[in-house]
Amino acid sequence: AVTFSIHTLAASAAIIVAALIHIRGVGPGRAASNILTTLKIVSIVFIIGLLLLVFRALLAPLVTLIPAFLAVTISGPLVAEAAHHGLKVSPLAQILLIVLVLGAGTDYGLFLVFRVRENLRAGQDRKQAVIAAVERVGESITFSAATVIAALLSLLAATFEFYSDLGIPLAIGIAVMLLAGLTLLPALLAIFGRAVFWPSKTQTGTGKTGVWGRVSSRIVRHPAPTLVAGLVGFGALAFAVTAYSAAGFGGDTTAPAGSDSAAGAKILSAHFPNTSANPTNIIYTLKQPAWNDLEALQAARSQLEASGLFTAVTGPLNPNGATLTPAQLTALHDRLGPPQLLPATPPPGTNIPAIGYQLYRATALYISPDGRTVQFLTGLKAGDPSTTAAMNAIPAVRAEAGTVARTIGAADYGVGGLAPAIYDISSISNSDLATVIPIAIAVIGILLALVMRSLVAPLYLILSVGQIGRAHV
Repeated sequence: AVTFSIHTLAASAAIIVAALIHIRGVGPGRAASNILTTLKIVSIVFIIGLLLLVFRALLAPLVTLIPAFLAVTISGPLVAEAAHHGLKVSPLAQILLIVLVLGAGTDYGLFLVFRVRENLRAGQDRKQAVIAAVERVGESITFSAATVIAALLSLLAATFEFYSDLGIPLAIGIAVMLLAGLTLLPALLAIFGRAVFWPSKTQTGTGKTGVWGRVSSRIVRHPAPTLVAGLVGFGALAFAVTAYSAAGFGGDTTAPAGSDSAAGAKILSAHFPNTSANPTNIIYTLKQPAWNDLEALQAARSQLEASGLFTAVTGPLNPNGATLTPAQLTALHDRLGPPQLLPATPPPGTNIPAIGYQLYRATALYISPDGRTVQFLTGLKAGDPSTTAAMNAIPAVRAEAGTVARTIGAADYGVGGLAPAIYDISSISNSDLATVIPIAIAVIGILLALVMRSLVAPLYLILSVGQIGRAHV
């Protein structure tokens, strides 16, 4: 039993890891259909390659993968139909559905196919070998899928819909995969029989002790050293994780090579700093129109620049890099009115230089028509707004914006842009994580207690998996 379990778990873990790794091959900005097609093809090719190494047979990889492939094909339309009837579906669902169902489906198939091969080598005929295999591992596969479904449905407790809307679509995929694994796969194995494992031998008594058998024998003979080694190794890693700080969602995202987006980004970075290409907005709601107290805006800009958090601060008094004094801006407003209403060229009789006219028109980006809302565009000294360093700088930026708001007597204020959005998403995600994980553990614990008919064994499993998961975060 230990030999069978270790062999199967090692193979299934390799399959799931291979399927997940191929998400990294999906480049941003590519058409969705191309992404899904590429991901599906590459995942299937790698899974078949690994299964060939695992089974050392030609037909077994295809028989194992066919139910998973059909489950992926069926799950997509089912989720789409549910979406037509009101189900909310996360943008990530379609990609994760492929990876999850292919990985889990192959995992379930491995347990059943290996057990069938073991039964054939024990002298059973092909149909009896399949029946006995389903009897032995069917319950394990069912509860394995049930725990995955339960964990996925625990995502419904997340407040961030990007995550909570993943739960039901992915659970549908696993449920379809379970049905295929318990019906189609046994049927295929019963039809093809020993031919599934050709050219490897399945005659009675052909099984032999391999590397996993030797590993399992050592573990069973010396359980205490294995337990101690595991506790020390994973315990040390888990303890080290206590100093871990989540990096969040920061990081550079580049357009696909050769695309117009990549060419545009290259030109933009060559002529403008990254921080100015995607500025962080600091917005104030004033108690009175800005035109009544432009000195306050000058003080706000000076205070923001003196904070040391920004590489540049652009506002109503320095649009387009040029500078206007409060007196000049007041005079232009009195003569021309709100800048948002001005035409592209100076009207006849304006008697204002074209440069000054265009400079005033540029202030429309920074002051609302009623004058009660003002914004400053800033470049973060922490770096590109898409990076983790910029995300981590947002609390200080918001604190400084609040200090300035009190200085100028603003009624309200806010900080917007890419870095603040990433910071908020990361904060919400961390909060959801603290909610979802306990729910998932509790539900999985109940399911394990039911399948094992024990209250103690589930605790061992949850603690061991939790320790390993924390150690590998």
